[in-house]
Order: sequence, then structure tokens, then C-alpha cells
Amino acid sequence: MRPFLRWFLFTACLAVFTAAMLWISARILDLEGQRQRTAEEAQVQEKVRLALWRMDSLASALLIRENSRPAWHYQAFYAPDNLFASSTQSIPKGQALMPSPLFGSLPDLVQLHFEIVAGMSCSPQAPAGPQKELASNWYASSPQTSQATSKLDQLRELIKKHPEVQLPPAVSVAPSAPAPAAEDKTKTAELKKDQQDAQMVSNYIEQTQRSQIITPVWADQELLLVRQASLEGLTRLQGVWLDWPLLQTRLLETVRDLLPEATLMALSPEAARTDASALVTLPVKLLTGNVPITLVGASSPLRPALAIAWACLIAAALAIAFVLHRAVLLSERRGAFVSAVTHELRTPLTTFRLYSEMLADDMVPDPERRREYLNTLCDESTRLMHLVENVLSFSRIERGRTAARMEVVSVQSLLQRIEPRLRQRTDQVGLTIQTQIDHAAGLASVQVDALAVEQILFNLTDNACKYAAPDSQPKELHLSAIAEGREVHFTLRDFGPGLSKQARKKLFQPFAKSATEAAHSAPGVGLGLALCRRLARELGGSLKHQVVSGRGACFCLSLPRH
Repeated sequence: MRPFLRWFLFTACLAVFTAAMLWISARILDLEGQRQRTAEEAQVQEKVRLALWRMDSLASALLIRENSRPAWHYQAFYAPDNLFASSTQSIPKGQALMPSPLFGSLPDLVQLHFEIVAGMSCSPQAPAGPQKELASNWYASSPQTSQATSKLDQLRELIKKHPEVQLPPAVSVAPSAPAPAAEDKTKTAELKKDQQDAQMVSNYIEQTQRSQIITPVWADQELLLVRQASLEGLTRLQGVWLDWPLLQTRLLETVRDLLPEATLMALSPEAARTDASALVTLPVKLLTGNVPITLVGASSPLRPALAIAWACLIAAALAIAFVLHRAVLLSERRGAFVSAVTHELRTPLTTFRLYSEMLADDMVPDPERRREYLNTLCDESTRLMHLVENVLSFSRIERGRTAARMEVVSVQSLLQRIEPRLRQRTDQVGLTIQTQIDHAAGLASVQVDALAVEQILFNLTDNACKYAAPDSQPKELHLSAIAEGREVHFTLRDFGPGLSKQARKKLFQPFAKSATEAAHSAPGVGLGLALCRRLARELGGSLKHQVVSGRGACFCLSLPRH
């Protein structure tokens, strides 16, 4: 239950931290998305603001031009003030007429100028009545006459459909009552002074009415600029019929680089006052369409920081999981070691105690039996010494304190030094060890710790004696040395039942044998092969299990040549 509890706590903590990181990541990504959306909206708003400013600049120039026209320009011919025939003689007003600047021509973006007086509409581009007769000498032959007349007829139809464009019935300014006949010069002078004052007031009022601001209105799909003016004592509606398709094209061309898909939509004047995307000068709303966005500047550091945080979390989780896994394995290994060693120590210690007590109490008078008991005690002591030697060697390797008694020795000399101990062990179980060294291996030498090589080969031989000897066919153990390239291979093969696939999976794991397995198999704690492989690696070589045809198991120790 302890490993399960450890893994459960680790998983729970990891889930909590992962949930917290997911929440933080979601918040950070949401903030990043809001920042990007805000930047995009700001860029769109800036483009819209600049586009509106450009279009308002173009439209305001048109409105200023039309609004600055005096009221009398809307008449084909008007009577100007202060005309002089010579330097001393003035021409009374009304005796001389001048053509309007709008007479016979159309300014840019204008279809028609018109005015409505007392319900009657006229245009300086299409004179009628006496003005038409006055202009018949040269203007009647112009093609603009018929076009302007046709436009004026269309305008009358528009005004009928839209009565809001019309003015209320015109109200004439009553002329001043004629002054009575002067009885003396004083009354005549006063009357003239009053007339001059009234004329000055009338001129001031007329000049003020001329400066009234022109207002854009829609009539169906036509855009009109209208204003109220007073001229010659009559209130009149003066206006400009704009060429809206051409004006719309001009307006959109000015913002094509900012808003390639922009369009314009007509609005009522009331709606245009409250719509932020409407022009100030015209009752028109700007529809942006798809606005190209270009984010300029360095990217936000939030995403890289978030990626680093996730990488750190994953690395920390993997590191903790690895440490926890190693701790669990170490705990299980220690438990297995204690269990196996306890079992391995109990049997020889029991034998030692029993036989020593029997010998001490002189309960074995037969010399042969006594010698047998003494031999058993020697074997058990050797067994204990071998167990302790393996444990101590493994402990030294785990702590990184391996032996450093390295020497250069020939392969043949090394095997001659080790072979007596191996034969002593095989003789105990009735096995015959056969040694074979090829010519190249006999001449080769290795730089090794001879005691470490002896311990490796002795452990392999001891395993063969414990597991293969009871069922070995034939009762032999083959030890060979072969030189190949830069390595010398020491091969030890038995002819026992061999190893199963399941056994080969944990063959070199330390303390792989449990107490139950130790009780039902040959003595040992499952440390010999793990120790042998580690000793081989410390010598710069390797130890491998080789699959052979037929019966038996084969292990190959490879050491580098000197």
C-alpha cells in the first residue's frame, strides 16, 4: 500500500498543479487575446478615423464652395449694386443685369443649382421666361439647356415626393408706406434719412441670411444641399443637386488604401448626428467591410513565458516521478534484499549453531562424522563469505568506490590464476570444467583488476553449479577465450535446463529473487549477475547472455585488449 499511497499523493498534487496551470494559462491566453483584439480594434478605429477625416475634408470643401455663393447667383441674371457707367455717373440698380457665375456651366460634382420661390422652382442653368429670352442669343443653342431643363423637371418630381424639402408659403416683406409729401425741407431730409436707415437694416438682414449654412438632405437616392435665403423681400429655398454616384466614387477613392472594401450608406440627418461612423459634413455612414490589419511591433512575452512555465512544470513532474519511481524501486529492492539475505543467513547460521553445539557437547564421537560436520561448517562459512563478498562489492560499486588494482596480464596467465578456484567449485557438484583458449587470445593481454575478473567468472560458475548441475547433460562446463578485434571474449556455457524468457527479462536486476523464490530454489539473493555486469562495466567491458541452440545457458564477458 505504501507505493500506491505515494503514487496517489503524487498524482493528486500533479493534478492540482496542472489544474492551476491550466487556469493560469487560460487567463493569460484570454488576456493576450484581449490585448490583440484591442490592438486590432485600435488600428481599425484609427483607419476609420483617418478615412472619415479624408472624406469630410473632401466634402467640406464642396460644402464651403457652395455655401459661399451669394443668394443672387441662383438667378440666371441679377441686378448688381454699385455699377458705374463712368467715373462720375452711377447706374441705378435694376437697369443693368449681369449673368450669374452658374449661368451656362456646372461646377464639379453638381448636376443642377436650383431655388424655390413661392412654390415655383427655377435654375440658373435652365433660365425660363424673360431670362430665357435674354439668354436665347447664345445659350439656347447649348446642349446643357435641354439637360438642365430635364434635371429641373426631375427635381420637381422629387420635391413633390418629399414635401419636407419645400419651404412654407413665401411671405413677402411689406414695403414701407410711401412718405407723405414734404411740406418743408426738414421733413424731406428726415424721410430720406429713415429710408437710408431702413435700407441699411435690410441689407444687413439680407447679408446675414445669405450666410446661412447649407444643409444636406436626401430625396430618394439623390443628395441635395439646401439653404434658406431671403432676397428681394422673398424667402426662398436655394439648393444644389449633387452628382452622388460620382461624389461617392471620389470619397471612396480617397480611402481605398485604408479601407479597400469600404462602402457608403445613406442616413437620415437625425441618425447621422448620433452615429460615430457617419460623416460630419454629409448624412452618410461609412461601412468598412474587411479591414486589413497589420500588427507592428514585438510580440508579447506572455506566450514564451507560458511555454517556459509549462516546460518547467513537465520537467519537474518527470523529475519527481523519476525520483519517486527510483525511491519505490530502492525501497522494494531493500525489502527484497533484507528478505533474501535474512533467508540466506538463517540456514547457515542454524547449521553453525546446531553443529557447533553438538561438537562442543561431544555428541559426535565418531571421527568420520565429526570430520563430515567440520566439512559442512567449512562449506557454510565459504557460502557466507561468498554472500558477504558479493554484497560488499555491490555496495562499493553503488557508492562509486570500486577497486583500482589494475594490472596488465596475459589472458592465458589470467585464466591459469582463476581456474583452480573454479575447479574447486565445480568439483563440489560433480561438474567438469573444460578450458579452451585460441592462439590469438593466448598471445593477447588485458589491463584489468584480476580479482574483479575472478569474481565475475566465479559467480557465473557458482550459478552454473547451483542451477545447471543437477540436470546437466553432459556434466560439463565450457570456458573459452577468443580474441576478436580489439576485445577478448570469455565465454562460459553450461548444459543445464537453460533460462526462460521471463527469467531473462530480470536476469541482471539486483535482488530480483524474493524470499519465496529463494526458499524454493538454490541458495542466493539474486545479486550475483547484477554485480558481474557492473564489475564488467567498471573494467571497460560488458557482460551479456547469449542464446544458444540446444540445452544450457551461455554468458559472454568482453574485455578490451591492452
